[in-house]
Amino acid sequence: MNVMLALMWWSYIKMPGRELPPNSIWQVDERERITVADYDFILNNGMDAMFQKLIPQLFPPEDFQQFLASIQDAPKNDQAMIDRGIPVMTLGNVCPPFETLCGARGMNNFFMDCYKMPDKLKAVQDVMMVSIRKQVDQIPTEKYAIGAWVGGWRGASNMVNQKIWDKLVWPYMKELTELLIARNITPIMHLDACWDRDIARFKELPAKTIILNTDGMTDLRNARKVLEDHAAFMGDVPVQMLAVSSKDEVKDYIRRLIDDIGPQGLFLCPGCDAPANAKFENMAAIYEVAKEY
Repeated sequence: MNVMLALMWWSYIKMPGRELPPNSIWQVDERERITVADYDFILNNGMDAMFQKLIPQLFPPEDFQQFLASIQDAPKNDQAMIDRGIPVMTLGNVCPPFETLCGARGMNNFFMDCYKMPDKLKAVQDVMMVSIRKQVDQIPTEKYAIGAWVGGWRGASNMVNQKIWDKLVWPYMKELTELLIARNITPIMHLDACWDRDIARFKELPAKTIILNTDGMTDLRNARKVLEDHAAFMGDVPVQMLAVSSKDEVKDYIRRLIDDIGPQGLFLCPGCDAPANAKFENMAAIYEVAKEY
């Protein structure tokens, strides 16, 4: 997992039992790994060349070899899950260049760059898209999987002002989503933080082709009102409820959500990821309420 995340964010991932105590949660060691001068390096040499320079900072070599081996074993592992009646959620991950650069520069540095040199960042992202398009082309199109993730973290509506979002975030998310759709792969749009301001923009994508995976901060009731059946939703049981609420409280929340936005086009699951301290009975509540409907 640490290699996959490092590939998306160009940040080192500290792992339990190695850099962190056993049974702890992995952490992103985000720091300035590329400088403003490296923007010119990307412009002149491409995204892949920049990544090669960064590899020693991102993960131990043996981890990368294990990651490559896991990719080769993926079809066999996927089939083993299918044989046990477990659906395969995703065939891969697509990370917009905005997110990768933010992880590599560090959030504070990168957001200042967005104000100081937006045109240069757009040019850099355009160059990076040459490599990212190739990554999309390499995602398999197996029929047994639901789709592929399209990441959205720092590019959320409540993180970036409208002018920057329109220039540096949405055009790239939209293109990557459309590329997946063109390959008959369902985009699962991983939308951390609040996307309320721009929720209507998802109507720019073809109807009934995308899944919006929100994390509890986006207003799903408003999203359903705006988008109607244009998109499916994945979520959105708040992670804090899974950790501290009672099973009855979790069930009540889910029932009210389903009653308000409807069961059609809804995948019930935790908002983003289930927390490590989620109560088992609260996770079971999601399944039990789903069966009711």
